[in-house]
Amino acid sequence: MEKKSSPTQLAYSGSVRLYRDDLEEIVAKLNASCKTVVIEDNEYRFNSLDEVLAKRGPSPRQLSINGREPFIIINVRIKSGWTTVGTSGDGDNLAPYFYVKQIVESKQRTLLGHFLSGPLSTMFTVFLLGFLAVPHSIRSSIPTWARWILAIALIVVSITAGQLYQRGAFTKISLKKKHEQDSFWTKNKDTIVVAVITNIITALLSFTVAYLLFRQGIK
Repeated sequence: MEKKSSPTQLAYSGSVRLYRDDLEEIVAKLNASCKTVVIEDNEYRFNSLDEVLAKRGPSPRQLSINGREPFIIINVRIKSGWTTVGTSGDGDNLAPYFYVKQIVESKQRTLLGHFLSGPLSTMFTVFLLGFLAVPHSIRSSIPTWARWILAIALIVVSITAGQLYQRGAFTKISLKKKHEQDSFWTKNKDTIVVAVITNIITALLSFTVAYLLFRQGIK
């Protein structure tokens, strides 16, 4: 008779950006550590990342990489908004799990995380400072109940966005190598600059018109 050991169960989740290089490293590590490695999505089981690329294109919305014996599973699920690295086993699974976890964890979208995470996130702070920047004469005209609703809504949105980030809802997968992938800024810089300038001008004009109308109403 012997006492059964309790399987070790560990999991990590977060919003990350994974390139072909990262996925190849994960597959190579699991091949070296596990008897079987399965690459699949919700419809197909693939023999290689090249098959995923051929079937799903360079940006698949869902991808699972499973290493078995010992059991490790890496789920990168964009559609369901959940990205996890998990494992369950009696001990031999820990080394490959922590190796893979380190790869995934190092690919966190940290800038997005700073902007979204927590009730005092950058997003909440920007909205709050924007509200405080409005002249007191205009802010005081807003009913107290409306200001409370706005503050509560901002807090709820900020907390919800932070939780979604921690779950992995903003994960991106690219089957291109990192040096082949055009950066978001490179591809969209003209659109971004135009949008930012347009929004700033629109905001300034709206604020000016609202302020002039408010002043006219006082007279």
